[in-house]
Order: sequence, then C-alpha cells, then structure tokens
Amino acid sequence: MPANTELFGHRFRIKADVDGDGLADTLTEVYHSRSLGREVAKYIQDMPYDSLVARTYDLQALVLIRHSNGHVDTLSDRGSGFGLALLVNEGDLDGDGGDEIGYVLDNADWSNTNTYRVATWKKGGMLVMFTFPIWDWQLPDLPDTEREYGLIGQTGRKVHAPMDSMPVVDLVIPLRPGAAMVMGNVGDATLDTMEVRFAEGDSVRYIRPVVGP
Repeated sequence: MPANTELFGHRFRIKADVDGDGLADTLTEVYHSRSLGREVAKYIQDMPYDSLVARTYDLQALVLIRHSNGHVDTLSDRGSGFGLALLVNEGDLDGDGGDEIGYVLDNADWSNTNTYRVATWKKGGMLVMFTFPIWDWQLPDLPDTEREYGLIGQTGRKVHAPMDSMPVVDLVIPLRPGAAMVMGNVGDATLDTMEVRFAEGDSVRYIRPVVGP
C-alpha cells in the first residue's frame, strides 16, 4: 500500500427507534472535518501516532450521527478524536417508548480512561442522560485499528484496512424503566457494578447494588 494512503476507517451503523414512533431508524456515524467541509478518512496509512493525533486537530473533526430521516446530531465537536469507539442501542431505558443509545468516543490521546455516555431523544433534541467512566481496554479494538499500550496509557495504534466486524459490547444492563445497571471504571483502577437511577429533569444517582441474603 503506497505511503500517505487515506484509510476511511470504521463507521458504526445501528437500528434504534429513538423517536418512539414504532419504526426503527438507522443511525450512522459520520466523521466530518470542519476545516475541509466534508466527511473524511480517519487515518493515514503508516503515519506515526502523534501525527495522527495532530491531524485530528487540523481536521477540526466533528463526530456526527446521521438519522435515516436526514436529521443529524453532533456527538462531539472537540476536534480531538477518531470518531466513535462504540455505538449501541440500549433499548427503552426510561420507559418513554423511544430507544436510548450508548456511545464511547475514540479519543486521540495517550490515556487509558474514557467515558461511556447514554443519550436519549426528547422534544428539545438529543440529551445525554447519564455517563460513567470506563477503561479503553474494556472495549475491543475497532476492526481497522489496534490500540497499543505502555505501562501508563496508550503509546499508539496500528492502522490497517478494515477486516472483521466488531463484536457487540454493551456495558449497560436495563433493569426496569428508570433504572439500569452499569459496569465501569469506578474507584481506583477497579471494576465495579453500580445501579443508575434516573428520571427526566433529575440528576443521575449512582447507587451501589444491595446484595440480598
């Protein structure tokens, strides 16, 4: 493969009835450059990791979700990432008839830590319902890249042409309308399971599950 070859990169696509009309919508990831004014490739073949990170800032990248009805929502406009590391349909978590989605941004940095976000659609548009911290290694690598780790955090990534599809991963377990169980990076570098209770207009509360007799 010639040097400086652009690699489009993986784009997530899921089905979810986010507006609660009983029909499944198709949600597709879009990696858009504000500086170029168009969707762009995520990677350059054989480019060093620090140069790939710098490129994301030069692109002024937007991480977007395009609905099958033409509507577009912005998930991140920080201009410092490679798109999405995860996008899943969480089902109807709050009992309003519409599906929520879970997503993780593929940050362009040297850290192992990340954030899992769960979003819903209300009359005013998309709203992040709750978040919880996770480690990047809790998710499998994308089909077109492999993260490389050192003693502290990421040291780079190997980039290659898309291969097999990514396994389905979901760290949110619905319990009942208004409550979900999450598995995240809670505390000092430990994994823990916690219950999340939420209601529209209220702050999210993280509650450790009570172990029964």
